[in-house]
Order: sequence, then C-alpha cells, then structure tokens
Amino acid sequence: MAVAAQEAWGSELAYFLMVHFWESEVLKNLHFEKVTGLLTKCFEDRQQTRVVYSHDCSMGGLILRDKSFKGKKFLRQGGAVDAKYPSSLWILSCRHNNFVLQPNKAMGSFIRKENFGIGLVFCENTKEATKVLFKGSYLPETFWDALVSRIQRAEPDLWYRPQPTAPFIVNGNAAHQYMELSALTPARLARLCREIR
Repeated sequence: MAVAAQEAWGSELAYFLMVHFWESEVLKNLHFEKVTGLLTKCFEDRQQTRVVYSHDCSMGGLILRDKSFKGKKFLRQGGAVDAKYPSSLWILSCRHNNFVLQPNKAMGSFIRKENFGIGLVFCENTKEATKVLFKGSYLPETFWDALVSRIQRAEPDLWYRPQPTAPFIVNGNAAHQYMELSALTPARLARLCREIR
C-alpha cells in the first residue's frame, strides 16, 4: 500500500497516508509488551499468583489446579505439538481503560506460550463498561461450550456469542450497548469452571 501510494501521489502524501497505520501498529506492539510484562509479574510465583496494577489497568491470574486439560506446545517456527502432560486451567483477567489496546492479544499469547493454550482471558473495559471472555487456543471445545452455556444460564440475555463456534462471548460492545453490565468476575468465573464436570 505504501509503495502504491508513493507511486500514485508522491512521497509526501504517501507518508501522510501511511503514518497513521504505522503509529497504530507501533502502539499495538508497545501495549502488547506492556501487558506481557504485567502478566510475567503476576505469574512470578506460580504457587501464589498476584494482581499487578499500572496506571491504565490491573492484571491478575488464577490457577485452577483441580481443572486440567492436555494442551499443545507452541513451536517457534509455527504450529504446535501435543503437550506431554495436562495443564491446570489458567484464568487471566484485565480491567483496563481505552488507553490499553487489545490486551486480549498479549494475554492469549501468554497462555499459549506459558500454559500450552489452556486458559481463559477475561477483560473488562472500565471506560466502555463492557466485558469479554476469550477461550484459550487449546482449551477443549466441549469445556468451552459447557462454560458458555453455564454463563448464559446464570445471566440470561447479558452475554452474546456472535456464532456458535466463536472463541469469545461479549457483555456489551458497540453493537450491543443496551446490555446491562454483567456481574461476572474472575472469582465467579473460577467457581463456574469448577462446577462443570
């Protein structure tokens, strides 16, 4: 796109057009690294995770040792292979404002690299008053479907799943601002996970 813009309109206009794309990509990368750093602090002691606070967000994690699944080991060159042992279910949570861009991307990556993709990502945007729950990349579909059903039964009409196979559910977004704010918290989510057999 940059080359085409330069050919069509010249260097100055191409720069003016492309600087917005570059700036957003740089910001996304900076926020990705910031969130990853906060998560690393949360999980320094895997026996006792902690909540870490920054100016724009709070980050925490829970490890459910009584819920485990066999995930996949992430390979640097791409792809994944089956993990040797089952991994405990991790619940990563983030309360953030609009100054943290897409924390779920870094959180999902952290689960893939550190826990073989076995986990849930719970984000609450305090500015927009929305919540979203993402499935870890290798969390079994049967467990995810049962959890989504359990959440939707507990809070009817508050959580929206855009497709039956979607790896996330939302409680309010730009298209669904009419929804009331869910009472779901990481601790309640952990309790619901433990109820699923």
